[in-house]
Amino acid sequence: MPWRHMGKQVRLPMPQPILRKHVHLSGPGHITQLRVRVLRPCFGSPTAFLRHGGVRLIARREKPPFKSRCTYCHAREGCEKVAVYRLYNNSEVRALLGEWHLAGGREALERHDNNHAQRKWRDLIAALNRAGPFLSPVDGWIDEHIVAEDARIREEDRVRQAEARARLRAEKATRGELDEIALDRLKRERIFRQVQFDVTKKEASAPAWLSKGPTDTGAFTAKVWEALKRLELQGIVPNPSNIAGFLINHDLTDRGNQNALRDRTRRAFDRIEHLEHYTPPGRLGPLWPPLKAAQLLEDEDVPGLKDLVAAGFA
Repeated sequence: MPWRHMGKQVRLPMPQPILRKHVHLSGPGHITQLRVRVLRPCFGSPTAFLRHGGVRLIARREKPPFKSRCTYCHAREGCEKVAVYRLYNNSEVRALLGEWHLAGGREALERHDNNHAQRKWRDLIAALNRAGPFLSPVDGWIDEHIVAEDARIREEDRVRQAEARARLRAEKATRGELDEIALDRLKRERIFRQVQFDVTKKEASAPAWLSKGPTDTGAFTAKVWEALKRLELQGIVPNPSNIAGFLINHDLTDRGNQNALRDRTRRAFDRIEHLEHYTPPGRLGPLWPPLKAAQLLEDEDVPGLKDLVAAGFA
């Protein structure tokens, strides 16, 4: 059952047992030390204690009796200490409390025909307001809990919505439809791999299969990699022939002869396999980090690629 705190409904966990020795009070009823964290806005409230505390059953008008929250609360002992202190420490509050009890107390409040008890109740509340406000760390703890819970819920919603978008993108991808986010991610991944290839091939430690070859080898291999992922997203098993056709149909190559392009694509297949397993000296992972096609549909950006695009590699 939700609680109301500062005009907002919140769900709060059951507190750990709070005994009388855990609570220290001063002045009119300020809580100076509370050794157990409690998330209950009613903790130590005199009015909540008078209405619900110390009783196991509550009867309201003609409704059958039921157990109050206080019956189950683990903080009950410490809460009662605070509430009783605040009720009996102030002489005005103590006197009006006695008058309210004489007027019928809690049971009389539920009767429409006993306005005297209701008037005494209002007088008692006014006296408590004059005696307060009572200082307590509980409200601050509840506020912190609400902020943390709101953040947790927002994060769960963000993850859930991201997963839903990824599923929708996956469904569209099987039909060859990629949204702008997926296309942008794919483009950035291709640029990243092309740059890594072109930079590393110039290093003295680069193996022959990487350093040798035409100047456009890095760009072509990266385009083949992009075509591989596009076909995988559609559920098509890639091979040199359909990759070559894809490159031609999507204007990713200036060669229009599919048969001639197929041989170069086959060599690019082998090169991609090497790139995803080759770790250059001084680096922690493969030159081309392996990437599953489904990852392109997730709500994530590629670290560092925005800088590459801004530098003119796009």
